[in-house]
Amino acid sequence: MRSKVSIVTVFYGGDAALMRLQARSLAKNFDHDSIEQIVLIFNDSRKILSEEMKMGLLKLYDSLAGKVEFFFPSDLGLSDVSLPGWKRQQVIKILSHRKCKSNKVLMLDAKNHFLIPTNASQYFTEEGTPRNFFSKKYGQQLIWAAASLKYFGNDPSLSQGEIPPTVTPYAVYRQTLRDLTSEIEKRESSVEALFAKPDFSGTEFYLIFSFLLWSASDSMRKIFAEGEVPATIYSTWPATPEDVDKVLVRAESKKTHAFGLHSRRNRLLTKDEWDRIVSIWKAADIYDVECADYLFNNIVDL
Repeated sequence: MRSKVSIVTVFYGGDAALMRLQARSLAKNFDHDSIEQIVLIFNDSRKILSEEMKMGLLKLYDSLAGKVEFFFPSDLGLSDVSLPGWKRQQVIKILSHRKCKSNKVLMLDAKNHFLIPTNASQYFTEEGTPRNFFSKKYGQQLIWAAASLKYFGNDPSLSQGEIPPTVTPYAVYRQTLRDLTSEIEKRESSVEALFAKPDFSGTEFYLIFSFLLWSASDSMRKIFAEGEVPATIYSTWPATPEDVDKVLVRAESKKTHAFGLHSRRNRLLTKDEWDRIVSIWKAADIYDVECADYLFNNIVDL
């Protein structure tokens, strides 16, 4: 019997609407037998994870509700080092192994949801190798990648070529996260301390890749098996209507299992783009009129 995956999502109060979509999509479109557990980590110092929100999400997970576990950063043993929310989220992802039951971990962001029937084999090979893809990096990504590569003594110029991206869904071994944590803690007082350094500009997924390059005997291309490129609309990319159209066409044609919509992008969408996204959700049977209305109006608290 193939091993199952632990699905991990770090979210905050403003992600409530997107988390509803994700819950519905896992219930509707992800093979339940592929899932060991669903780890939801609430990362929000300004808001309380209310019972109402928890129960609302559990209802949408339907028969997966029994596999859902809620945690807080303190449950992972985070120290009191003060970090901006985005950096704190990266630390939480690295330390999430402390609550994962499966050695196969599939990391999601709140923006991710599944459009077509999906199972663990989309993200791990039959032999268990995580799937990913390689692409060129530009702008700030080059800085993040170079800093992460440099931390473990790899050649920073590798960032100029094709390397794995920092996008979700992201497949990784729990053991890799454990070993990465252990190695960082040999060099720093904690993972949080590394990310708190003013001169460190690496990011969690590039750091995972850098660690694997440093510790593995395989070539760069053998660390991951070939995986698909998700269709995602980020906060600032795709930047042109033509590129937005390309992402939506991929989602509409069902050429990708996962679709992503960043909550900060909502107000920048045209009505035509928004209508197309709603149609994508309806085709995937995950449409939620209340959730869509909140997202469209850029109101993220439900």
